[in-house]
Amino acid sequence: MNNKLALAILIVLSILMPNVSAAGDIVISEVLYDPTGTETGGEAVELYNPSSSPVDISGWVLVTESSSTDATIPDGTLVGAQSYYLIADSGWSASRDDPSWPEADHEEAITMSNSDAGVALVALNGTTVDAIGWGDAAGIDPGLFEGVPAVDVSAGNSLVRVDLAGDSDDNSIDFVETSPDPQNSSSSASGADSNSSSSIELGVDVENNPPVIDSFVVLDDEDSIAAGVQVSPVPEGVKTVMLSADVTDIDGTEPSVSAVVTGPNSIDVLMMSKTSDLSNTSSRFNATLDMEFHKSAGEYTINITASDGSGNSSAEDTFEYLSMTAISNDASSLRFEGAKLGGTSTINGDFALSTSDTPTIRNIGNTYIDVGLYGTDFVDGTNVIGAENLKYSFDNDFASVLSGTLSKAMQIQNLGLSNSADSVISLGFQLFVPPSTQNGNYTANITVVAVSS
Repeated sequence: MNNKLALAILIVLSILMPNVSAAGDIVISEVLYDPTGTETGGEAVELYNPSSSPVDISGWVLVTESSSTDATIPDGTLVGAQSYYLIADSGWSASRDDPSWPEADHEEAITMSNSDAGVALVALNGTTVDAIGWGDAAGIDPGLFEGVPAVDVSAGNSLVRVDLAGDSDDNSIDFVETSPDPQNSSSSASGADSNSSSSIELGVDVENNPPVIDSFVVLDDEDSIAAGVQVSPVPEGVKTVMLSADVTDIDGTEPSVSAVVTGPNSIDVLMMSKTSDLSNTSSRFNATLDMEFHKSAGEYTINITASDGSGNSSAEDTFEYLSMTAISNDASSLRFEGAKLGGTSTINGDFALSTSDTPTIRNIGNTYIDVGLYGTDFVDGTNVIGAENLKYSFDNDFASVLSGTLSKAMQIQNLGLSNSADSVISLGFQLFVPPSTQNGNYTANITVVAVSS
């Protein structure tokens, strides 16, 4: 063998940003696998999120007897709290059994057998989130059912989950045969419309004629199904929230309008500016509230005060600043230089976001986080360096409690990285090259995951 070793190893860091709820919160709530009309365009799988927070299902797949990726959910897909998501066969819009059923949130060619079969929902990391099978278990592929499969249904009927908030992991208990009732993301489990604004009526003191706040609203509700107003953070950025109040002063005097926003760890005072006249005595006042990504999640109370020389009035409303678990790093790729057979090569991390060759992890969410890692083997064609030859460290001491050996299964380091504007930690790597390694350019993928503490 050539005594000279030309070994270049490339590590590509990809960042995942889990949402506020765990993948396990999503369930399969209805399956229509044997429509009375066409089998092409008439099948559907309904998902439901019973939790109180949205779940990101980007890249998740439906696995069936016919394909391990029978349908792939598009990037940027969120299932709202207590909300549905409908996946249907291509052509559903025109070919579904009942034209009054809602449009699908996602259409893609899917194929489900009418007997002794099943379907599984699999997350981006390969975890099976939920599965439902029907017929004889002996004839169903492993992983496509839970417990005892449900019964085969008559043509035109669906298997529907009995309890949206419960999952016994036994299909024969959790599902029953019934008439189809598919729901999409515009449907509500409670059937009640959510209200994103409130109106407060106040009496007028005829003697003093103070201004009256006719209505007040937070304009940036991002979950029309859940009650109240929800605002989502912008990772590593600022979310601008618009506040609007309609104020009447029968004296014709333009009042001064202010807002005090009180959150878990902050107080903001805003002066609201008149944007338009609604009548001779009423005007609309607006203000913008900048919510930095690291502000604490929770309920924020807004107190509006309108005043003139004769008195004042006030109104109150709230919004929920949603939790966000997210990280970023300053290194998109790393390379070990000068790696030798039987030796180790090290890339140390640092705390400077401007140095792309020395990795830094930043908390760009508003929760305390731990960090998980998993990765692949290093591969060059048919040649492999096992993932277990790579160590990682969050303090550049590869023997400390903040270090570990890379695995294909995620390992979580308890870092408790706080939510602040400059909350960072270093991430270093140390590679051992086995003496039997063949020359080549080896590549591995390392995934770094933010996990709520």
